[in-house]
Amino acid sequence: MDAQFNGILVGKGPGTATNTVAIGNGVLVNNTTGTRNVAMGVNALRYNQTGFNNTAIGAEAMGGNAADSAISGSVGIGNLSRVSGVYGVAIGSGAWAGLFSIAIGSPSTASVQSSIAIGRYSEASGFVGTTAIGIEAKATHSGGIVIGHGLQTTGSYQLLIGNRLAGAGIRDVYIGGGVTQQLASTYGPLTIQPTGQTGTNQTGQTIRIATGKGTGTGTSGDIHFMTSVPRSSGDTLQSIATAMILKGSTGNVGIGTIKVADTAYKLFVEKGIRTRKVKVDISSWPDYVFDEQYKLQDLAELEMYVRKNKHLPEVPSAQEVEREGVNLGDNQAILLKKIEELTLHLIEMNQRVIEMDKRVQQLESENKILKEEIKKSDK
Repeated sequence: MDAQFNGILVGKGPGTATNTVAIGNGVLVNNTTGTRNVAMGVNALRYNQTGFNNTAIGAEAMGGNAADSAISGSVGIGNLSRVSGVYGVAIGSGAWAGLFSIAIGSPSTASVQSSIAIGRYSEASGFVGTTAIGIEAKATHSGGIVIGHGLQTTGSYQLLIGNRLAGAGIRDVYIGGGVTQQLASTYGPLTIQPTGQTGTNQTGQTIRIATGKGTGTGTSGDIHFMTSVPRSSGDTLQSIATAMILKGSTGNVGIGTIKVADTAYKLFVEKGIRTRKVKVDISSWPDYVFDEQYKLQDLAELEMYVRKNKHLPEVPSAQEVEREGVNLGDNQAILLKKIEELTLHLIEMNQRVIEMDKRVQQLESENKILKEEIKKSDK
C-alpha cells in the first residue's frame, strides 16, 4: 500500500510493478506491469501501463497524454514534459521528445524520430534526424540542421549556422584540430578562417580548403564543388554533379568538366570563357621580320606553297587545329609575323610603283619632245 504524507502519496503505485518509486498524487495511477520507473510530481507517468525504466520528474511529467501508455527507457524532467517514443529525453517545462529523440528547453520540441532540439522554443519536427540548436531555432523540413538563434529552414536538406540578429552572425569558423595556430602545417582537415574584423585598414586572412594526406603512402584528395541536378520529381538535392574540380595530385582545375588529366595544361573549361580581357605571357615576338638581314620569302615561292598546302607557311592547317587546338600566344605571334611580312611586300611593291610612275613620267616627257620634233620636221 502506498503511504500518504501531508496529502501526498508515496509508494510504488498500483499494479505488479517492482523496483518502482512513485511520489505525488495521480502518479502511475494506471500502471499495470510497468517496472523500474521513477515518477515524482502530480500526475507524473499518469497514463503509463506497461512502460519500464522511465524517469519522470515534474507536474504531469510524461503524464499528460493517454497515448503514452507503453513508453520505456525515457526521461522527462519538467512540468508537462512529454516523451512519445521509447528512449527519448525531454528536459524543460513543456518539452516534447519523440522516439530516440532529445528535447532540452522550455518548451522545446523534437517530436520526430532521432531528432534533437536544444534551446527555448527550439523545434526539430521536419523528418527523421532533424536537428535544431539555439533559442527559437527551427528545423521543420526533411534533413534540416539548424544551429543558431532564431534561424529556420525554408526547404529540405538545409544546413543553417549563424544568428538572425543583424551584426551577430558568424565571422570566424574553425573545423579540425590545430586551427588556432598560424602555420599551415597545424591546420586541421578543413579550415575556414576569414578575419572577422570590421573597420578600415584591416589585414585580410587566407581561406584554406584542403583535403588528402600529406605524408606516407597516402594519396592526394580532390576538391569537388558540386550542385544539384534537377529531376522530374523528388528531392533534387539528392542528385548532385561536379560543377568544378581541383585535382589534388596535379593542381589541375576543371570548370564544367572533370576531364583534367592532361598535365600539359592547368585549366580546363567546358563550353567556353567570356571575359573582357586576356593577357598571355610570351617570350618571342616577330619584330625580327623588320631586320635588314631577314630573308623575305619570294611571292612566287609563296604562291607555290599556298597552292600545294592550302595554308600559309608556319600557320597550322585546319586538320591540325581541329586535332590539337590553337595556342593563343603562339598563334598571335605567327599571325603578326604574316602581317609584318605582308607589310614588307606592300612596301616593296609601293617602291616599285613609285619607280614605275617616275619611268612613265619620263617616257611621257620624252614622247612629248619626240612629237614636237616630228611636227617641226613635217613643216
